[in-house]
Amino acid sequence: MLDEILLNELKVIFGDDKNIIGKAAKNARSRNWARVIFIVFILIALLDLCAILILKNNKIAFTIIIPISLFGILLVFLTRLLLPKIRIRLSKNLNRYFGSDDRLKKIYEKYLTKQLEIYGIRDVKFYQLNFDSSCVRTSKSRNSYLSSLPAPSVKTDLNYISFIFNNKETIFRIDKPVLHSQAEYGESFSEKRNRRTSLISSIDNIFIKNEKLQQECYDLKIRIAGRFAGEYKTESIEFNNRYSTNLTSNDAAGPKFLTPIVLDTLSGLADIDFFSMGVNDRVYMQKVIISQEIYPIGIFDFTKLRNKKDVFELITKKMTLELDLIRRSLSYISTIR
Repeated sequence: MLDEILLNELKVIFGDDKNIIGKAAKNARSRNWARVIFIVFILIALLDLCAILILKNNKIAFTIIIPISLFGILLVFLTRLLLPKIRIRLSKNLNRYFGSDDRLKKIYEKYLTKQLEIYGIRDVKFYQLNFDSSCVRTSKSRNSYLSSLPAPSVKTDLNYISFIFNNKETIFRIDKPVLHSQAEYGESFSEKRNRRTSLISSIDNIFIKNEKLQQECYDLKIRIAGRFAGEYKTESIEFNNRYSTNLTSNDAAGPKFLTPIVLDTLSGLADIDFFSMGVNDRVYMQKVIISQEIYPIGIFDFTKLRNKKDVFELITKKMTLELDLIRRSLSYISTIR
């Protein structure tokens, strides 16, 4: 459900800004132009086909049809090549304008402070470090990419939210979405075929500062059952069935991190996007969202704008999605004291 209060606040703060409305209109037009050109090409192709069938013995007609066909093909090629780049650039420009002063920053901090008040969170700060709305592109399959993913680090040049949770410094960050362009092989009617498919993954991280755990449990990692071959077992059967660790059977880090209250908490959670939890330069929890393109905090995908009036709805939906991601991550680190 759309948060009407947030939507109205965005309209009040930005609604009279002609620069935003103008840039939003350009983004919407670039999206619509792609559709118009594609439809025109389809019409040209259909007309060509009809003309060929009707005038197949007319050489003069053919000399007219062929250039039109070639022009249509060239137009579609240029559209597919150039328009996506233009749309991404326009989206980045609009993101940059939204972040050019502190209006968006204040809205973020006010919104998250109010929505997360129930968790005892305070001192919410939004840090906008860049306006890049690009993806990380890789030829690795999703499984291969994720299996080689290093433990997340708090150091970053990406936008993030910081706040105090359980009296500890906490940071939430969404990484750039990852586009996996991978080869698929198969056979059809005894004929080998291969093609490339594109899959998307989005990754978010929450970090909480705990110097004691950072020293005593460094490099501890927890993932779903079967991912690690560590021999360490806890007294919780449910935890042992649901998760795996990289710890040896007598690793002292185990009982220091996996206290009874932490075991109870983790055993009762089953977020389908949970990917890992552990200790690096901070205690962290990481989620991977499959088949959903989510950009860093404060970065909005304006290439999806259908018209200029949708700009504030698009921002509202993204901010409420970010809030949901933060809440889900807090559930996992709530017992880190």
